[in-house]
Amino acid sequence: MPERLRVLIVEDSEQDYLLCVRELKKAGFSVEHLRVGTLGLLQKALAPHSWDVILSDYNLPGFTGLDAFCLARARGVQVPFIIVSGGMTEEQAREARACGISDCIDKQNLDRLVSAVQRELARGARQRKSD
Repeated sequence: MPERLRVLIVEDSEQDYLLCVRELKKAGFSVEHLRVGTLGLLQKALAPHSWDVILSDYNLPGFTGLDAFCLARARGVQVPFIIVSGGMTEEQAREARACGISDCIDKQNLDRLVSAVQRELARGARQRKSD
């Protein structure tokens, strides 16, 4: 039976959102997903223990993926947060990782998405065992 994966995707592009979902399904995940494209919708969607992972574009209308990450952490959501963006500079990626974002993936290199999600889920499982 496929592993269930609950994914919140912060993305203003329907096409990019669907590409992420498709990649995860191709890897065998049973994906439950929700797309939000505004800070208001993100605030409503954030609840601790609701998501296994959050994927976010970096450049969004009126806010950034880093803003989304900070909001999630402020709300107590401590799941892996992965930026999936086509318009992020290397400096922005370094800043994002320094703030605690799990990984930054270029949309042109989506084949890295599944391995990043699997790595972060495994890391979280190891941390829960050691707690």
